[in-house]
Amino acid sequence: MLDRLKEEGKTIIVFTHDVDFAYSWADYIYVMKDGRIIREGVPEEVFINKIDNGKLKKPLILEVYEVLKEKGIIKGNKMPRNVEELERLIKERTVPNI
Repeated sequence: MLDRLKEEGKTIIVFTHDVDFAYSWADYIYVMKDGRIIREGVPEEVFINKIDNGKLKKPLILEVYEVLKEKGIIKGNKMPRNVEELERLIKERTVPNI
């Protein structure tokens, strides 16, 4: 239902502690602590920096991406927002068997 509303161009406000969902789905994020906004921006901006203030963990997809990038499996700076984008980045680096 949320995807359908988003496709229709509806503004949707979701409150969640699920950073994986927020990162993969939201266009813009507000991080709150004690009733105050401590960070805001597009998901890539919000989660690229340490987010200790909000005591939030990094989305799993970003954790995996950072490990693969560190090991040289993925190049570039395009951070994936979901599993499909991560798979595409990995396949771009895969050399077909000859």
